[in-house]
Amino acid sequence: MLKLSLIIVSLVGGKSLVKFLESLNSLQNALLSDEQNNLTIEKIVFTVPGKCNLSELKKQFPTIQFIDKETLSVPIARKKGVELATGDVVALLEDTSLPGPKWFKAVIDAFSDDVVALGGPVELSSNLTGHYLALGCGEYGRFHPVLYPQLVTDNVDKAEKALIPVSRLPGNNLAYRRETVKTILAGSELGLIEAAVNETLQAAGHSLYLQPDMVVSYQAADVKGAKLKTRFNHGRLFAGNRVSGLSWSTRLSWFAKSALLPVVLTLRGWSNMRHAVRPVSWPSVMLWIVLMESSWSLGEAVGYLFGAGRSLDAWS
Repeated sequence: MLKLSLIIVSLVGGKSLVKFLESLNSLQNALLSDEQNNLTIEKIVFTVPGKCNLSELKKQFPTIQFIDKETLSVPIARKKGVELATGDVVALLEDTSLPGPKWFKAVIDAFSDDVVALGGPVELSSNLTGHYLALGCGEYGRFHPVLYPQLVTDNVDKAEKALIPVSRLPGNNLAYRRETVKTILAGSELGLIEAAVNETLQAAGHSLYLQPDMVVSYQAADVKGAKLKTRFNHGRLFAGNRVSGLSWSTRLSWFAKSALLPVVLTLRGWSNMRHAVRPVSWPSVMLWIVLMESSWSLGEAVGYLFGAGRSLDAWS
């Protein structure tokens, strides 16, 4: 029997979280109605302080474990979720993105094999405005159902499981073997930052896989995540972690390369936009992509010179 633990970090809260949890329950009930399904599911939800009524949530969803995230950063909350989870597999989700109808089955089928890291495509809802579509293009554009084939590696395809070996996974909508990722996170003060975990797994000889049916729809407005200050802090955190412990010559080399980032990231975001966003929204999205990717690039430049600073605290 496979036990699946869902670790859900709420970024929006309120009605978006309720809609997300109702959708999950509906998908789970449909799955468990199949008598041949041999599965146990637990859910651990980290809620946004001030945006959720915990007592009401516990009444409405009595089988779910709710934890007030308080001042915890998203990576630290995820790490705590892994430590609390009891499943064979942990899946990381956020209330910005609703899982599709085949999401559960895709995860279950994939982890009946020798898979340790799995992700799925991310669609962008047309209901979002330009500001949030731009954020989606930057964060998840490369994982759009049309674009993720560009991430395919030369590894052998596990065709019988519809698994596709890829070079990277999205920061949301991914799953790991719990014991494997728990070992990697032991002693980590930064928490579960998927890029670092995936790099460690790949260095150990493991592959990253994408399951096309493990799709989610990014459709809730993440107000804090879309702020330019947040993009700056994420860029600084990324760069600070990349050069941590390295020499000043290496730091300066990365800093010099970062001069091209505003152009490179903006062009990449625009390219993603062509497939992920309806043409009617392009003018607004294009402008916001410029602003967001420029903020990220500035954060990277600062991170290469001065380290991550307190940028992790801003990831909440």
